[in-house]
Amino acid sequence: MSVRYPESFYKSVGNYACYFLCLQKIAENYTGFDYDTETLIQICSAHYMVNGKQWLTFNWDNYDDPANFDVNDPESILNMLTGKKWAVSIEPSTYKPKKNELYIECWKNPRTGLKHFRLRDWDPLSNSVTVKEGKLDSYRVFRLMSW
Repeated sequence: MSVRYPESFYKSVGNYACYFLCLQKIAENYTGFDYDTETLIQICSAHYMVNGKQWLTFNWDNYDDPANFDVNDPESILNMLTGKKWAVSIEPSTYKPKKNELYIECWKNPRTGLKHFRLRDWDPLSNSVTVKEGKLDSYRVFRLMSW
């Protein structure tokens, strides 16, 4: 599938894809491989869970769909990208991640109600207003499992 309107597509990535881009970055750090973002979006939005939901919601007919980049199955996305089996949990902001866990921070801005996802040492968005004005809300914690 080809991107019909590149500027609109990348605007959508910039507006909504922070959680997905953090998963990509975790996989890149873990494997040492650089993934092509557009290809990953195509692959992950083409895979479906048993309940019929896409691993990654993306409406290729409407790049402005606010549901774009809803990550519905982060475990499957990370499993595919790393070749390992992962489990994810959502933990409160008071949680202290362990050394063997990978995690994504979820920040929330009380003024706007918006959320933003970032890694401790990497943010897909420079100068995030949500991070500047908000507070750490929770973690998405990934644990390596055995097959």
